[in-house]
Amino acid sequence: MELHGSLSRNMQLAIESARRLRGRQVHDDTLQFWQSLLSHARLEGRCAEAGPRFMIYVLIVKLETEIAERRARLAL
Repeated sequence: MELHGSLSRNMQLAIESARRLRGRQVHDDTLQFWQSLLSHARLEGRCAEAGPRFMIYVLIVKLETEIAERRARLAL
């Protein structure tokens, strides 16, 4: 995956975007990007040192939560 900027910055932007778009329709390619970003972050997290690894996993949980809440709202 090719990112523009750091992984943590891309994760933060994805989280902000997901929060901003709560309750709104999101393009399939946006959801696919978020999922790809999560996969990439998981791989990077495995290789990172303890401090950065913790931050990556915090961001992973935040983005996963946003996506899960979106799916839950759509299922209602």
